[in-house]
Amino acid sequence: MNPYRPDLISTFGETSGVKALVKIKQQMQQDHDGSRILAERPIVRSEFIDLDALRKLPDNTFGKLYSQFLDYYGYNPDARNPVSFIDDPDLAYIILRYREIHDFVHVLLAQPTTILGEVNVKWVEAFQTKLPLTLLAGFFGPLRLTKNQTRKYLETDLRYAIKVGRSAKLLINVYFEKYFERDIDDFRHSLAIPPPPSLPQFYSHKNAIY
Repeated sequence: MNPYRPDLISTFGETSGVKALVKIKQQMQQDHDGSRILAERPIVRSEFIDLDALRKLPDNTFGKLYSQFLDYYGYNPDARNPVSFIDDPDLAYIILRYREIHDFVHVLLAQPTTILGEVNVKWVEAFQTKLPLTLLAGFFGPLRLTKNQTRKYLETDLRYAIKVGRSAKLLINVYFEKYFERDIDDFRHSLAIPPPPSLPQFYSHKNAIY
């Protein structure tokens, strides 16, 4: 599978993850916010999220940091691939939601979009969702790290990712859009996420993020 082909990655994620998605659906149905998300089916798209308003939020709010993340990397919320190979509407929405909150998770965990940052996020997702794609990325992604990245990964980042993955609230049950005005440190604390071991560049840049 070509790691530079997002369409192939999305296809593999859909065709290999049905069993895990059924389990995630059960977990969402048993959670207040998770069941609300399943019922309301929020979509992370620019037509539903006012990015200009997020940019005007106070510093260190989740929404402000999310807007900085997008601006720094030149991302937009409309870039996620649609679901093509899952017929069940609930499971199709869950895999879509999983994709669409990915950038929210990067911001929440203070992870850049480097290979190291992606590996760290994938380990959190792997422990929480058990989706095969996340497990493969967690196992094989570190093979592409530089020597310095590998040292940081083994000394601090992997331990942090495992702790978050095991102990934090199931992130797909988080209605992220309702917390844009929340202070990021308070938001993490409410989800049982410890402070990140380091902060990426977008945290210190006035007009950008990680």
